[in-house]
Amino acid sequence: MTEEINSNEKKDGPITDVGKKFAGARKDNPSPDFSGNMNGIKSDSLVTKKEYWQKPDFRADAQSGHKPVKHALLFSLVYANLTNKPLGGGWFSIDQKQWDDAYIATLHFLKNKYESSHYERLEQLTDDFNAYMSVKFGAGRSEKDILERYSAGRHTNRRVKHPLSFSSDTQLRLNNLIPLGWPDDRVLDADNYGAKKLLNTETGQYKWYAVKSISAKRFQTLDDWTEYDTFNAALEKVKTFFQPILDERVIEPKKGRAKPPKRPRYDRVEVREGKDHRKGENIDSQLLMDYFKFSGVEFGNWVNQKERAWFLNCTYDSLMDLVELLGLPVTFASLGGKLGIAFGSRGTGVDSAAAHFEPGNMLIHLTKTQGVGALAHEFAHGFDCVLAKRNGLNNNFFSEYFLYTSKGRYSVQNHQESAYKHLKDGQTADKFIKLVNYLTFKSTKYLDYEERQGGTGFMNNAMHLDQSRSMYWSQPTEIFARLFECWVTDKLAENDQQNGFLVHGTEESANSWNMKLSAYPTGRERAILVDLMDDWLKALVWSWTK
Repeated sequence: MTEEINSNEKKDGPITDVGKKFAGARKDNPSPDFSGNMNGIKSDSLVTKKEYWQKPDFRADAQSGHKPVKHALLFSLVYANLTNKPLGGGWFSIDQKQWDDAYIATLHFLKNKYESSHYERLEQLTDDFNAYMSVKFGAGRSEKDILERYSAGRHTNRRVKHPLSFSSDTQLRLNNLIPLGWPDDRVLDADNYGAKKLLNTETGQYKWYAVKSISAKRFQTLDDWTEYDTFNAALEKVKTFFQPILDERVIEPKKGRAKPPKRPRYDRVEVREGKDHRKGENIDSQLLMDYFKFSGVEFGNWVNQKERAWFLNCTYDSLMDLVELLGLPVTFASLGGKLGIAFGSRGTGVDSAAAHFEPGNMLIHLTKTQGVGALAHEFAHGFDCVLAKRNGLNNNFFSEYFLYTSKGRYSVQNHQESAYKHLKDGQTADKFIKLVNYLTFKSTKYLDYEERQGGTGFMNNAMHLDQSRSMYWSQPTEIFARLFECWVTDKLAENDQQNGFLVHGTEESANSWNMKLSAYPTGRERAILVDLMDDWLKALVWSWTK
């Protein structure tokens, strides 16, 4: 049994691929051969993977809902596939400094995509990575000559692999770990059981087999090469073999391990104080899309008709409340037609993934239990993203241009007039910088000198919450989104309004979030931050509507 095609049929002319294009072929990411002298070539780089991208807890991110499960698993395997250091100087006549720069660019791209985007397919991530490296390093060169994209690829003898080229056993894990139960703690990242499609050279047919990987390229079957017609049929056989293994695994609870942070659920979402925007009428998806100019409205197959109707009505009311607070036309709810909105469709099952924003698709995704109260937060991510594009920034988000954060560090950046006055929204950027200044230095007209004691408790709490995990709470766009939530909550209250579908959780205790520290500003700090956010938003809206 082999994966190689064995055909005795002879035809005139060259033999070429026919039929369907199958993703993931090695030739789509060819491994370059090195023909130089390898003696003495080794990486003496001081650059390391851990330095530029400390390993996230992918499993915990998936378990907590901070990242969609497929996205987290994909990047877990990608991270393991990267070398710990760049290629050594001398490979392909590229010096160590060039390899270092390419390696850092690779890590920067992948880290950014893990933290700020949504991927489920390795092929799409690979295409986007290759395009990024072509723009960054490929000026005047053909695609095959952009060797910098191999800087984090593993090598054997004289051949270097593409960093996103998975071996057969890694591909097996990518396709099977989630159906087998990952991110359940009993399903290990190294488990190598699954359903795999192989070619029977005797019959000339591709069939599915229940297999275990025993090396990067070799498999053994679990049931004497029994053939199956579908992936699911082979997988069921794998599960019967794998379940006893799971049953024997006892996961000792980690000492002191708390429940993952999670937005507290608002159980009275039907209670809303404010205008009757719908006049008692129900909203359908076409009307929601047409009225606000959304690019699309998407539902998961698990979302029943009653839940869809509830979602549409709540979304309509919430977006009307939001645009009235901002004083902008209703089309601003879709950011001028750039946003789409989805409900329970970005994963398996209605509640498999937390509410999130996908920059690549310009899409807000909500779920019934994890999306209620998060609409303002996810809208803020979209707003942040559109502002970056509108102002021609290289950053994914506007907030990242002015607020810098890393593990345990934060500061204001690009605060000189020369760095922002040329932007489309440069005339109001000084008010945004004032907001960031207060976040990072407590420096505003509100405070006496004695009160200026470094950053806000809000920023310091965010840093502390990220101490033992990948950066999330302290990312600039997350800081911005939580401040926007506070602004929405407080502006609704000023108008004697309440909308738990639009925003909920900004005033709840840290304990209700399963956290020891509040992720939101409190007290006097919150009042000042909301005032500063209000000043900037008013100036921005005025500049757009004058």
